[in-house]
Amino acid sequence: MVPIIDAHTHFFDPARPAGVPWPAADDEVLYRTTLPEHFRAVASPHGVHQTVVVEASAWLEDNQWILDLAARDSDRSIVGFVGHIEPDDPDYTSHLDRFRANPLFRGLRLSSDLAQRQATRAAATWSTGRATRWWRRAASCCSAI
Repeated sequence: MVPIIDAHTHFFDPARPAGVPWPAADDEVLYRTTLPEHFRAVASPHGVHQTVVVEASAWLEDNQWILDLAARDSDRSIVGFVGHIEPDDPDYTSHLDRFRANPLFRGLRLSSDLAQRQATRAAATWSTGRATRWWRRAASCCSAI
């Protein structure tokens, strides 16, 4: 039988000391702890036992939080992770190298506001070459997936 993998889940815990940037505290549906055990309770009865986590947070260290969560998950339900690193961060390359050392790190989530910021910068400087270099840099993380 072919395994069924949920290709897009979010895990977060508002009870962490720093809280979470998403979801908002006033979101009565989503603002709650959501971890692998919660995923399994909902998905396993339907034959779905694994997932790829897509980072919902723009906080750099939340990438490590998810990778640590996966390492502690004895059921190994997290089989991949799409992280969030700002490609225009001056330390982008070192952050990318750090996270992609973990085989679960499979790609980057590029948010629409990030694309908008880059498009605005490119338009302001009339530098389409710069924008192209930025997108190549952003795409460089996962060419071998």
